[in-house]
Parts: sequence; C-alpha cells; structure tokens
Amino acid sequence: MTPEDHEEETVAAKRISRKELKKPDELVTLTSRVIQWSTDNKGLVLRGSVAVATVVLVVAGFFVYRGYRERQARLLYNEAVALETPAKGEGAANAEAALAKLQEIRERYAATQVGPTALADLGDIYLGKGNYEEAVACYQDSLRGLDRRSSIYGLVLENLGTAYEAKGAWDSALETYERLSREGTPVYQREAELGLGRVYEAKGDRAKALSHYEAYLKDNPDTLASDWIRVKVTRWRLEGVS
Repeated sequence: MTPEDHEEETVAAKRISRKELKKPDELVTLTSRVIQWSTDNKGLVLRGSVAVATVVLVVAGFFVYRGYRERQARLLYNEAVALETPAKGEGAANAEAALAKLQEIRERYAATQVGPTALADLGDIYLGKGNYEEAVACYQDSLRGLDRRSSIYGLVLENLGTAYEAKGAWDSALETYERLSREGTPVYQREAELGLGRVYEAKGDRAKALSHYEAYLKDNPDTLASDWIRVKVTRWRLEGVS
C-alpha cells in the first residue's frame, strides 16, 4: 500500500457518515426519556419530591432543635456557675438558686453536652449537703454521659467512691475505686489506692488496707495524707499486720 492509499484509508476511517450524524445524541435521548417518564408519572414524581422535602425538613428541624437545647443548657449552666461564686453576704440564697438551675439541667437537658458536667456539679452539692443518695445518682448519671478521655472523668469517679464511703456502701465503694484504678489517669489511679486502703480498713481487712496504703505512699510520699498514713502503716507493722 502506497502512502497515498494509507492516507486516504485513515481519512475514510475518521470520516463520520451522514447517517451517523443524523443519529440522536445519547445524552439528549436519555434526557428526553427522563422528561417523558416524569410527564407520564407526575403523581409519582410529586410524591417523591414531597417525601424528600419532608425528610430534609425533619433533619433540619432536628438539628435546629438540638442546637436550641444546647444553648439553653449552656445558659443555665453559666448562670449556675456564676451563682456558685457569690458576692459576700449572698451565699445561702445564691447556692439555692444555683442548685435549682443545675436541677433543671438534670431534668430537662441531661443529654446535652454540658449535661454531664452539670450533673457532676450537682452531685458535689448534694455530697456537701450530706444527701448521699442523690449525690450517687448524679455522679452515676454524669459518668454515663462522659467519655473516659474527659478531663473530669476521674474526678467524678473518685467523688462517686467518696459518696459510697460516706453512706457506708463499702462494696460499691470498692468497685468504684477498683474501676478508678483501671480507667483513671495515673493521678487518679494513685488516689484509688488511698480509697481502697480506707475501704478495706473500714471493712476490717487491715492486711489489704496496708497493701494499698503502702502502694499509695510509694508514689505519694509528700502529700497531705502521707504523714498520717505513714504513722498508721508503721503502727500496723509493729503490731504484726502484713
């Protein structure tokens, strides 16, 4: 085949026939079919559009409502915190007002982001008032809403153990401090040793109490609690506790 023949064949291969030029474009054809189907099924299309619009509205409404609840909870919490640090001479009245606002968060906004923190604060108030049942309930609810990585997780768990101790629920206190020793940060794990020592001492098991007290002293030789624990450990050792 000569170069001229090859060139003619290439040009012929690239040439689009008049018949092919008259074929409808595939996109145009598809679009026409969609339009025709929509025309033939107006009712179905309308119902589908309404369904989609309804879903969009429901989802949007949910997020708007959730945002509103978060703002309301945050507003109440900020007001409670402000009342917890009152001006001179306003302590009692402001403390009760703060309690009421935190209780409202507990009842209406516990599932919000600020809810677990508010519940922990409410638990602290009840603990200070000697209402240990309510303190335990608030701490438990707070922990259910907290991630273990939360900065207050260990503190709430420790305070729950303290509340159990205060009400004499020794087994529950043990479970809580053991949980703290597993799930808390190193600082709270050390505090768990102290709590476990106190509870075992209260239960009359001085051998186990001694073990936890010594573990605490090993990592905390200079805390406020260390001196009296060291005296107690020394006395128990002289008495033959091991």
